[in-house]
Amino acid sequence: GVLIDSFTYAGTPTVNQLALRVTEVNYHPADPTAAESAVLPGVVDSDFEFVELKNISRASIDLGNSSFTEGVEYTFDAPLALAAGGRIILAKNPAAFAIRYPAVSSPLAGPFIGQLDNDGETLRLVDGVGENIFVFTYNDRWYPPSDGGGLSLVIRDDATAYNELSDPAMWAASELAGGSPGIGDTFWQVHFNAWQEGFFPSAEWLTDGAFDADPDGDGRKNWEEYAYATNPLVADAAQVSGTEVEVEGFDYLAIEVRRVSNGADLVWSLQQSATLVSWPLEPSVLVTNTSNGDGSETAVIRESSILGTDERKFIRLHLELLTE
Repeated sequence: GVLIDSFTYAGTPTVNQLALRVTEVNYHPADPTAAESAVLPGVVDSDFEFVELKNISRASIDLGNSSFTEGVEYTFDAPLALAAGGRIILAKNPAAFAIRYPAVSSPLAGPFIGQLDNDGETLRLVDGVGENIFVFTYNDRWYPPSDGGGLSLVIRDDATAYNELSDPAMWAASELAGGSPGIGDTFWQVHFNAWQEGFFPSAEWLTDGAFDADPDGDGRKNWEEYAYATNPLVADAAQVSGTEVEVEGFDYLAIEVRRVSNGADLVWSLQQSATLVSWPLEPSVLVTNTSNGDGSETAVIRESSILGTDERKFIRLHLELLTE
C-alpha cells in the first residue's frame, strides 16, 4: 500500500516512568575485608554489588513485576509498594550487603542474576507491561575511584531525566567508601575523565582532548580548564585574584579562585617566595568555599603565616592533577 499520512505523538508516561529513578550503582565494590570473609566464607567483591532506586514522587508507587532485563536480571515481587521519597536496594547478594551495610533500613531486594560489569554496561528497567522505565549506560572510566576503589556511582540530582542518565556529568563518585545506600549523597567527588567526556568525543581523548592539550590556545591545558571550571573550547580567563583576609584579629595573604566543585583528583595549595625565584610550598588553610550553583565554587585559600612577619612576601597558587 501507499502511506497517505502519519502522525507522531508523545505517549503519556506511566506512573513509574515519572516517579522511579536510579540513584546509585555500586558496580565494582571493594574487596571483602577479613572480618566480612570470616562471617561469610567465600564471599567475593561482586557479592557487594547493588543498585539503588528511589521514588521521587509524592505518592506511593507499586514496583511489582518491574524487571531489570538488561545488564542484570531481576523481577520485583508483586505487589511491592515504595513510599513517596523512599529508596529500595537491589543487591547481588543480600546476605553480603547486610554484613557491609548493617545500618541500612531501606527495603532490600535480590539476589539478581548476573553481575554488574566492571567495565561499564547498559542497564534496563521495564515495568510490568514491558515499557521502559529507564535505559542507560555507565562507564568505569568516568570516575576511577568507583572502579574497585571503594566508592560507588551516585546521581547528582535524584530528579535527573531518564534520557540524561548516560551523561557522565549527571553522575559522580560517592563521598563515602562503599557509597551511601538508603540515604543519598549531599556531597560527591568529580574527576577529570568525566569532564573530558563532556567536551570531547573519544576519538579526541589523545589529541585535542588530552589532559595536556590546549585546543582553544588560551595558555591553559585541558586539566587546568577542568580545575578552573572554564571552557576548553573557548579562549577565556581563569578567575584568580590576590586578597587579604582577617582571622581572629590577624591578617593573612590569600588567593580567591573560581574552581570546579569537589574535584577529588586535584590538590590545591599555596607557594611562597621572598625572591620570586624559589617557590617552596606554604602550608595553607581553606577560609571559605561558596557554591556558584553551576558545578563550580569560589574558594578563598590563605597562607598560614601572619602578614607582617616577613620583610616581603609573595604567594601564588600551586595546582596538581592526581593521575592514575
